[in-house]
Amino acid sequence: MFRRSAICTAILFVLVAASAAVAEPKQVNPIPDEGGLISGRILIDGKDPMPGGVAAFFDTRSEYPPKFGNLRRIPDHVAKVGPEGRFTAVLPAGSYYLGVIVRDNPEAITGPPGPEEKGFSAVNDEGKRKIFAVAVGQAEVDLGDIYVSTPRDEWKHTDFFTVRGTVIDKTGQPFAEGAWILVNQNPVSRRPNFISGKISGSGQFELHLPPGRPYYLIAKDVLGMGRPQPGRHVGAYTGSEPVFEQNKPEPKPIPLSGGAGEVISDIRILMIEVPDIPSQTQPIRQPPGVDLPGMK
Repeated sequence: MFRRSAICTAILFVLVAASAAVAEPKQVNPIPDEGGLISGRILIDGKDPMPGGVAAFFDTRSEYPPKFGNLRRIPDHVAKVGPEGRFTAVLPAGSYYLGVIVRDNPEAITGPPGPEEKGFSAVNDEGKRKIFAVAVGQAEVDLGDIYVSTPRDEWKHTDFFTVRGTVIDKTGQPFAEGAWILVNQNPVSRRPNFISGKISGSGQFELHLPPGRPYYLIAKDVLGMGRPQPGRHVGAYTGSEPVFEQNKPEPKPIPLSGGAGEVISDIRILMIEVPDIPSQTQPIRQPPGVDLPGMK
């Protein structure tokens, strides 16, 4: 019979690798030869200084918008916003959309807005998303007061396909703790393309995705950088009916795709508990003829 640690290592290898650094935008450190320094003061709806939180920068060259339906893109860079709405950031040369999150915890940098947290976007006089340019080696540019509000020009996503499903636990019931779904075109990339809002304890979710390309769905019960801690839960869409068996590894994640207007229903994602894997000094034994990932 398989040892539990060996089995869970095989089951979770892809899931943990894919979710190890979920919301890991680059911290804004000086890049003197490749970018420039910008600063400013965030005013919500043009009047109230932002009380603190996060400024998120989205490279405009990406094919994905900062928000697509009920999904959000992971920002390319982030900076902390002080209690009076001030921020300073050093960014690589390019052009960016700017979004902000008013955090309940001012020290929290990564992760999408929580249920009670509010997010806004920098807008121009017409209420449309504003673009900020950063030149190579530019001196510090104080942008002054930056108005953020709900933008009026959210991307029209009339062309999309819909994925509906449920996040479940090992008994087949809805995963009561709630989870986030990470949407990625590369299952082992450190940065997903999109992230959902938190899926409630009912486990049910609906995603709208750009058509004509494959996506992997990875779920986590806690967001954050680094490998999920023992006792946490991760899961993935595997293309088969998920059935939890202690001694049977789940299939690896597989992609799904759809055409514009198509609806894919009854997708189920099984959440598996991350085991307390023994120390590296205690080698994992494996059954004869079974290759564990990375052991060739």
